[in-house]
Amino acid sequence: MKRFYFLLNLVVALLLNQGCNTLYNTKVIDIEIVEPGKVSIPEQYKTVAIRYNNCKVAPNPQFQKSYFIDKSVFHEENTDSIASKIYFESFTGEIRKQNFFDKVFEVEAQDFSSIKIRDTISYELDVENDSISNTKELLDEFNVRLFSKTINEFPNESKIYTSEKFLHPRYGLYQPNELKKIADTTHADLLLSLDYFYSVEGAFYDKNISIANEIVLIRAYWNFYDLINQEYLYSYDKADTISWNGLVDDIKNLREILPPRKDAILNAADISGVNAANYLIPHWTQVQRMYYGSGHVDLQKTDQLIAKGDWLAAAKIWKANVNNPNKSIAAKSKFNMGLVCEMQGNLEAALEWVVESFHVFGQKNKIHSANCMNYIRILGQRMQDIKIIENQIGLNN
Repeated sequence: MKRFYFLLNLVVALLLNQGCNTLYNTKVIDIEIVEPGKVSIPEQYKTVAIRYNNCKVAPNPQFQKSYFIDKSVFHEENTDSIASKIYFESFTGEIRKQNFFDKVFEVEAQDFSSIKIRDTISYELDVENDSISNTKELLDEFNVRLFSKTINEFPNESKIYTSEKFLHPRYGLYQPNELKKIADTTHADLLLSLDYFYSVEGAFYDKNISIANEIVLIRAYWNFYDLINQEYLYSYDKADTISWNGLVDDIKNLREILPPRKDAILNAADISGVNAANYLIPHWTQVQRMYYGSGHVDLQKTDQLIAKGDWLAAAKIWKANVNNPNKSIAAKSKFNMGLVCEMQGNLEAALEWVVESFHVFGQKNKIHSANCMNYIRILGQRMQDIKIIENQIGLNN
């Protein structure tokens, strides 16, 4: 008889433990959310003009080199001239896609392939006249000076130019009449001008761990102009690193794992253009979210409903089980209700459900506790992001 009760207690303990273990049964779903831009563009700029104005489009030996293992390799093709246009098209396409601006105009590009950039500006600051009225002018000159330093960082070599263009002390590559013409023809509020671009590519091999890496550095310099008041606003010097890697058993097989140099640069330019646009403005992005699966008879039905995309029908089943006597089922159902609320845009309700899910077990179940705390952190960050987005699109004014 003692043996019988021992086995009975053992079975009960296993079943109870299995109830807790069902909280390991997690799945992942992709959802789309809105993330804020990292730059705060004033709300008065409703329409934007974008221009490809790359002054480094001419072949430059400095950027026709790549690095393969420990050697420098020269390439005849001017890959950057192609990559810069892919980058610009990718950036412009993403700006249009996100619908942050009411209208997007693309201004005809200037061809710098045979134009020499000259900088004859005296950057001496007027320390005697330190009035507030001069603050903006001094800041513009400082930004133009930084831009001048950037474009002269890697001077072209042995290139024959047919004309010259002089930097303006306050507007860089533009003259006041050029900005006025763009404003008059587009009626845009803001000009985004891609004034400089280059890429650096290298393939490397770490023999200690047999890992091959290909890295592309993209650097793009944008200048922003207020077309309403004909003013230089600020510069946007964006560096981006895109990489590929893989296991390789022999250094001779490195190129079988990594993409060719040209493909890597062009793909990196495409990716970097999207990244640059999303850095500026609020944008939709895809993220992953966790939810609980279950072998419970009722909850099993939600798998088929989710496969059909019918989350509201699944939510009805979860809501009916949020007070289930089985704590595991109740915790799962509350957690999953949080996900449904987030997908519907109700972040406050989502947070409440996940907090309730956490309190079913508290700290007693470490796995579930960690899942809840992580989701609470995500939802808290999203709620802060929503406030930033509302400011960026002017909803709080």
